Amino acid sequence: MEVLRHEILSIPNQIERNIERTAFSPLVQEYKDYAVGLVDPEGALVAQSRGSLPIFVANALGTGVREALEVHGAAALRHGDAVLTNSAATLGQHLNNVVLSTPVREGGEANGPLIGFFAVLVHWIDIGGSTPGSSTGTNTTDVWQEGLQLPSMRLMDAGRRNEDVFRLCAANSRFPRLLLGDLEAQLAGCLLGRDMV
Repeated sequence: MEVLRHEILSIPNQIERNIERTAFSPLVQEYKDYAVGLVDPEGALVAQSRGSLPIFVANALGTGVREALEVHGAAALRHGDAVLTNSAATLGQHLNNVVLSTPVREGGEANGPLIGFFAVLVHWIDIGGSTPGSSTGTNTTDVWQEGLQLPSMRLMDAGRRNEDVFRLCAANSRFPRLLLGDLEAQLAGCLLGRDMV
């Protein structure tokens, strides 16, 4: 059992190193403000990487997956999909913490049996709102002043990128190059993690 446990843990640990190496912003590279994990088909965390933020953030991975399941349904989430959310009401975190998850299906088949999800949370450097960096305002009175809200939506659909979502995210950031660099690292981590499971 111990060998299997370490094998499962090795996947998020490897993806964590890739994300840290390829992300653009210092929030990921230096502050390690992200979480990487494997989630079961019901949205419970199975394994989380060890070098990123402590376990308290990990609940957002499973919560983001459960939101995707509730909004889209397990049968509609196919191999090649990637679902994005930062819903404060669902995740219980500030809007900068964005969860991206992708279903892991047996054999990589579009509708093969669902094994689980690979999920990556990254603190995006800026998502609009009343202050640069989005999360430093002390005088905000509601979530709309914090920045862009992304209810569960597909960033990728059956392997095809939804460029409208990429453009929407970039247009709502004061630092679009850094945000898109982090998003690309987050997406690549999800897809590689999915393929390693």
